[in-house]
Parts: sequence; C-alpha cells; structure tokens
Amino acid sequence: MSIERAREEKIRAEAEAGVSFYIAATGPETRVRRTLKHGDTFLVIDAHGDIGAAAGTSDGLFHRDTRFLSQLELRVNGMQPLLLGSNMREDNAIFTADLTNPDMFSMERVVVLEKDTLHINRSVFVWHDTLFQRLSLRNHGAKRVELLISIAFSADFADVFEVRGMRRARRGAFSTRLNGPHEALLSYLGLDDCRARSEVSGHAHRARNDVALHCGSVQSKGPAACAFCPQPALCASRAAAGGARRRGGSDIQSALRQDPAPFHG
Repeated sequence: MSIERAREEKIRAEAEAGVSFYIAATGPETRVRRTLKHGDTFLVIDAHGDIGAAAGTSDGLFHRDTRFLSQLELRVNGMQPLLLGSNMREDNAIFTADLTNPDMFSMERVVVLEKDTLHINRSVFVWHDTLFQRLSLRNHGAKRVELLISIAFSADFADVFEVRGMRRARRGAFSTRLNGPHEALLSYLGLDDCRARSEVSGHAHRARNDVALHCGSVQSKGPAACAFCPQPALCASRAAAGGARRRGGSDIQSALRQDPAPFHG
C-alpha cells in the first residue's frame, strides 16, 4: 500500500469515527491585510492586492461607511498569480505587490508557460474617492507570449454593520451596466430611494506593457460579478522588453499628475 493511499484511508477513518479536529489543506493560507486611506475613502486589500479573494472577509473599497467594491481579483489566463512579495510605502500612501505566473498548461496538460516567467508589478493607491491600480508586466522568457489579463469585480454596497455580520431582512435593487468594452457601472437603489454607484474602467497600453484600472465611488449604493478584460496583453521577448519602463510605487502619484491618460481615459 502506498504512503498516499494509507494517509487517505487514515483521514477517512478519522472522519467516520467523528474526529473533528482534522482540517484538510484545501486552499491557500490566510493573506495579510493592508489598508489605504484618503479623505472619507479607505481600502482593505490582501497581500496580493486583491479584494474578496477569500469569502466572508472585510475587504473592500469603502466610502462613508458603505462598501462600494467587494471583489477585485486579478487573473492571468484565468489563473491566480503567485506572490513574490509586497510592501507598503512608508507614508502608507501606495501599496505595491510583485507577482509572477504559476505553471500554465495546455488542454493536453503540457506546460506552455513555466512558473516565474512573468514579473507583474501591481501598484495600488486611493485618491479623491477613487481606487487606482496599475499593472506592469515583464516577460523574462525567451519567447513572445500572449496573455489574457482579467479582473473580476463586484459590489455588494453593504454598510459597515453588514460587513461585520449583521443581516438585514430586506435590501434594495442591484443593477449592472456595461458602457463599452472597458467600462462598467455597478448600481444600487436603496430602500430609502438613495442611489449609489461604482464606476469601473480600465485601459491597456501595449507600448509600456501596462494595464491601468480605476474604480470610483459615487455617493447616491449588488452582487453583480463581472469579468473585466481590458484586452489581451502581449509580452515581448526578454530582449525586446528590455527598454520597457517599469513604474514602481514611488512615482505613481507623479505619473498621475504628468500622465493622467492611463487612469482617466
């Protein structure tokens, strides 16, 4: 009998015997949370820069005690990137995560992109009631690759009491509208006829291998999950990508002032 089979039978026997202390390792470890704030808006994200990657968390983009974004998850070819490291700038203004790709397989289970081939720099900050995010990609492989960079997002417009676990007997109406291929509007009409909206938009810049995204909260309140795909990002070979500029966390605000197009269209 193999070791793996013996272990499986032991786990099954313990479960049948009512042993309640065994917890199977079926998912990733808990991610550390980080908080960014500007004015009446604050953001709670995990070490990857994601919102809502784990169910039941207090992650989100909050404005005046309402959560305007409850999910924001980055995927590369439909897969979750791996974390290399992340840090917060000393003044807590900008969060930066360094990510890479896992092994990616074809339908025939052949590795088509080896782990650690890509470097993804993810910079996030909050400014004037808006969450800004920039992704910079670098291909360290010898071949040109084509990737689908997608961001799944949703908004539940829960207030801080609901986020902490309180349940309401009734809620208002949610709606989602796509305003073109790069922009979406998530909306909530409360029982008090007060409307709140979250506007999500993004732009891809092939020349810089950048993808920029911004999510703005508009005071006036589903779960409406959408897959946001700015457009496929083409990563050139290592030699061709050598001149591509990588924007780190230290110059994001200056980039916003000098080059607002990636963030505002």
